Amino acid sequence: MSNSDQTTEFFGVLARVLLRSWIFGFVVLYAWFGMILLAKEPFYGLIGNWFGLSNHEMDLANLCGIALLKLLLIVFFFFPWLSIRLMLRGRKA
Repeated sequence: MSNSDQTTEFFGVLARVLLRSWIFGFVVLYAWFGMILLAKEPFYGLIGNWFGLSNHEMDLANLCGIALLKLLLIVFFFFPWLSIRLMLRGRKA
């Protein structure tokens, strides 16, 4: 196996890992969103009492957390995956 083939194989594996990590991250994101939709009162009661937060403050914290997680997933997993896939496609041509 040549060095070029090993490099291509490495980047192929890396692309698959990044894609799976991105998908897993969005599963966590949707679970978080679902928990807020379906179990808002018990969750807010428990966490709000621990930290003395109002429902508005909990809404704001969750919204910011979801937005930050989505941004990080796109920047650290989707864009690198897309870059690697485009590089590998260009290498085959």
